[in-house]
Amino acid sequence: HNYNNILAALYGHAESGNFEQLKEYINELCHKQNMALLTNRETLSEIKIGAVAGLFAAKMLMTEKAEVTFNLSVKGQLMSVNMQVMELCEILGILLDN
Repeated sequence: HNYNNILAALYGHAESGNFEQLKEYINELCHKQNMALLTNRETLSEIKIGAVAGLFAAKMLMTEKAEVTFNLSVKGQLMSVNMQVMELCEILGILLDN
């Protein structure tokens, strides 16, 4: 599965400590997915938890491609949560998919 390949590559970059290469790889992935075209960058910038912001960005892109309206409003900055970020992303992903 391509997701596992991408995750393995991200992990490899992070483990090597070469964060410049990691940033370049992520930028390539984002460019490939046309995330630069997202119109809600200001809203996403209020979400300081990178994984959560990335999840919302991906879902926005999916809805844009499906020609479905997706509006996101963030009141204040989301900086931390009292649960594991991975679990939060799993819950949000399921809610957004349904």
